[in-house]
Amino acid sequence: MVESITGEYRLTVLYDDDKKADEHAAEILKTLNLLRQFILGVSIHSSNGFEVTFLLPADQRENFPSLFQQLEKSTDQLGINTFGVSVTTMEEVFLR
Repeated sequence: MVESITGEYRLTVLYDDDKKADEHAAEILKTLNLLRQFILGVSIHSSNGFEVTFLLPADQRENFPSLFQQLEKSTDQLGINTFGVSVTTMEEVFLR
């Protein structure tokens, strides 16, 4: 896995867009609770409509495979359409 420059990875989750605002908020909370079962120090970086980005500390990456397996199993329950992981780029570092 590529080493993150900032010591964190971004998990971007795209939720199904057929939910009401309160249902969507509940799905985000359920997702955050699931992430916390696997990753210490996870936090929400941004939320824009039905796309939410969580920050995953790089020192927890040994737990990523188990987390991703559980996310795959839980997509219907959590209302997740798709998800992906990225690392912080040099451009993002300089834009801060």
